[in-house]
Amino acid sequence: MPLATSTWGFREKIATSKVVFSGQVTMSQNVRKFESDFSDRIGSNWSIMVNSGSSANLLAAAAFRLRYSEEEFQSRNEVLVPTVSWSTTYFPWHQLGFKLKFVDVSIADFNIDSKKVLEAIDNKTVGICVVHLLGAPANLESLKNLASEHDLFLFEDACEAMGSKIQSQNVGTFGDMGSFSTYFSHHISTGEGGFVVTDDEKTAHQLISLRAHGWLRNLPQENFVSTKTGDSWLDQFRFYLPGYNLRPMETQAAPGIIQLKKLTKFNELREKNALHYRESLKQIPWLNLQQPQFDSTWFAFGHIINPESGIDRKVIVERLKEIGVESRPVVTGSFVKNPVVKLLNCVNANENFEIADLVEEKGFMIGNHPYDIRKRLDKLVKNLSQLS
Repeated sequence: MPLATSTWGFREKIATSKVVFSGQVTMSQNVRKFESDFSDRIGSNWSIMVNSGSSANLLAAAAFRLRYSEEEFQSRNEVLVPTVSWSTTYFPWHQLGFKLKFVDVSIADFNIDSKKVLEAIDNKTVGICVVHLLGAPANLESLKNLASEHDLFLFEDACEAMGSKIQSQNVGTFGDMGSFSTYFSHHISTGEGGFVVTDDEKTAHQLISLRAHGWLRNLPQENFVSTKTGDSWLDQFRFYLPGYNLRPMETQAAPGIIQLKKLTKFNELREKNALHYRESLKQIPWLNLQQPQFDSTWFAFGHIINPESGIDRKVIVERLKEIGVESRPVVTGSFVKNPVVKLLNCVNANENFEIADLVEEKGFMIGNHPYDIRKRLDKLVKNLSQLS
């Protein structure tokens, strides 16, 4: 059982081939359609496609930075981030001049702990970065209230949670902006790719400009960045924001349009696997599976070994390898343990984070898939039960 497998069928390959033979491989009509379809599916007013989920996080951070004058930013620039997540949850904030303030996670779902968020907020806090780890929605109701009460922005990294919901609303649409990934191993795949979603038109216009060099070429004459000169010759190469080139390819969007239609079915199969696995694991009392508090799409299966069990994680990893099951740390474990942290602008990386440390030392994850793997999971449980 590998960590991830391809979900592309014949139609995705044909769609990609048509783009290649058309000669129009850079951002065009397929990207526009994919963006429109994605907004309809996720429930956002605007969806801006980029070349990766990591780029989506960078683009969102750049748009947030535009909200503050230099004077405001010098006095209030700390973003609260979960101590367990992927690297590009953190890097964009650092790269845009924000300071990272780590917050420990919940033992149940490995997401940022809203009670500890409240304790971490002070007069330097400017925003909260929420990550829906392994598909499990964080406590958005509480976090959204905290953001509103303390005048903070709320950003959702939903790269591992496409289709996860809280009371029928898709995660990624609760905050000021949300990011999604369409990487090879994620809920739908364009190989590489991602989205930033927002309901705010001004933010959307900034994102569109930032995505492509900081020009206005893809915006209307009257927009929230700047009015165009009206001279089409000049407007082609006039720059207004310190942007990037994060544009996606038509070869990413064309198969993505087809993949998006399969998302509901893919997620139903992931959830069936998860329900079966969760029930099967009850026979292994020393192994705790991630416990989502809301409707998860189960990107992967995260576990924590009971520290009192005496079971060595290395033994588990070796047994999984013997039966052909790939395993990894729970994302990156505690991110503050990574050497790169010494190069980042962090407020409290030297603090103790009890739950993140437990994830670091006793956690591991295996892949879930958008097809039936229940028999393979039964074999896995049988083998792990022999270790107790």
